Amino acid sequence: MTIEPGVSVLLASQTAIVVFGSLQVAGTEEEPVIFDSLEAETNWGGIYIEGADTIARISNAHFQHAEGGIFREITYPGGVTVHYSFAFIEQCLFEKHAGDRYSQSGIDAA
Repeated sequence: MTIEPGVSVLLASQTAIVVFGSLQVAGTEEEPVIFDSLEAETNWGGIYIEGADTIARISNAHFQHAEGGIFREITYPGGVTVHYSFAFIEQCLFEKHAGDRYSQSGIDAA
């Protein structure tokens, strides 16, 4: 999956993006990709990357109101969680996460 510059991805409460394949988030400084909840002041489930067959690349993205959850009996804190995969994450902003109680940056790399 490739997400182009300037795209806003709005997710319903408790909805997550689970990635087993390719993820390319190609924001730019001028046109970041925005991940946020669909409803004001609610939380969405974050991005969970597990066993992906390529390196996930996330550049110039803003993540807001991610909460995390449980998938396949694994708890992920919110924002972006990488499990048995590799990810290159640069120039991203993580804020207003319910998952920040688990991880200061909103990123958990296991």
